[in-house]
Amino acid sequence: MKKLLAIAFVSVFIAGIFSFYDIGHKLTYWKGTIHAPGQEQEMILVLDKNLFGSVKSKITFPGNLLNHKVNRCNLSGDSLTLEIHDAMVASFKAIKKGESFIGNWNQNGRSFPVKLIETNAAPLQQVLVDKMLNHAKANALNRKTVNWDSLDKLHYFTVNKSKPDSGLMIAADKLLKVLNDDHGFLIYNGNALPNPVGHKNGSSKSPAVIDVLVRGKSMAPQMLTENIAYIRIPTMWALKREEIDQKVSELEQAICGLNYTDKTKWIIDFRLNNGGNFRPMLAGMGNLIGDGTCMYFASDDSQKNQEWALKNGSLYVNGVLETERSKICDVQNYHPKIAVLVGKGSSSAAEDVIVALKGRKDTRFFGEATRGQVTINSTITIDENTHFSFITSNLKDRNGVVYTKAIKPDETIAADDNFGDLKNDPKVVAAIRWLNR
Repeated sequence: MKKLLAIAFVSVFIAGIFSFYDIGHKLTYWKGTIHAPGQEQEMILVLDKNLFGSVKSKITFPGNLLNHKVNRCNLSGDSLTLEIHDAMVASFKAIKKGESFIGNWNQNGRSFPVKLIETNAAPLQQVLVDKMLNHAKANALNRKTVNWDSLDKLHYFTVNKSKPDSGLMIAADKLLKVLNDDHGFLIYNGNALPNPVGHKNGSSKSPAVIDVLVRGKSMAPQMLTENIAYIRIPTMWALKREEIDQKVSELEQAICGLNYTDKTKWIIDFRLNNGGNFRPMLAGMGNLIGDGTCMYFASDDSQKNQEWALKNGSLYVNGVLETERSKICDVQNYHPKIAVLVGKGSSSAAEDVIVALKGRKDTRFFGEATRGQVTINSTITIDENTHFSFITSNLKDRNGVVYTKAIKPDETIAADDNFGDLKNDPKVVAAIRWLNR
């Protein structure tokens, strides 16, 4: 019986936990234990009753960090009936007596007594926090500097009745602080928690950068002279495979649309790129950058280190294909001279690609120091409404140089940007001068 119950509980994570607070909904939380012979399983039930009296519910098993959708929920008077038939087949029937629901959990032809007592959001949030802590403890770059036993989980749950999700926010805030993580963040129900550590490096964006960011930005592909092409690499937010492939295709189409030749030199502009996902940026420019190792992820655990390389323009990690280029156009044996424009608006994933270009032959950097978020984050999905991102690696360029601070250009140019007239932009002018040497 113990084995059967364990198998049933270890099931696929189906969906996220309900929003803890929503106008027009009354959420109640109930906690109890399924008493089976030789085994007890803690459970948390969330009942979500809307203004029209309709009730939905979800069940969480904290011991397994699993959440289960309730396919049918009926609350009539003091009688409660729940049915689950997706990841497992089970039901719960109970009667409300005082402040408790008393009934039986029915599964695999057996019936087990359960008493649910009303609680608050804290136990449910504990499940989310445990997932967050487990991933950070195993993978965070600074995990060995943290005394994990000293983290008092109860401290996280100062739950405000008007904001019952505040405990999760407190936990994420404290975790990023103890990890000294200035690049991590929590996204919960569509809202991003500001990083509590702050950025130690870099500085604010220039007025010209802010203006273009507000008005929108494009790749702006164009031929500045007969043999000098310009492309702006924008921020690329992409998580799903189809989103990444789409970004790769868009970038390669913009490059190929210039009908460049093996005589063309390039200006690649990262001044308006504040991050996202570096993969489509590298694969989209793979044909320009050239084959070979371009960077490494480096942590204190050598088994987690990764080598990132380009082969035939596609991106590989440790020899395994990660992101494939679209192959819309191709110039054989092409290794162009490249001027890279960087600045205060270049951050996060943009800096990853800038590091990937460091050490490349016939490549020079112009502008101002970057933002200084030169670390690699791992983003985990805790549930469908909750995503936690934290630093897992430092970056090394193709020559093994480690980057931990804002990246300085080869030629510093502090003059204002001029995105409206590129031929009179001081950084572009300097880049053209070098390319023509």
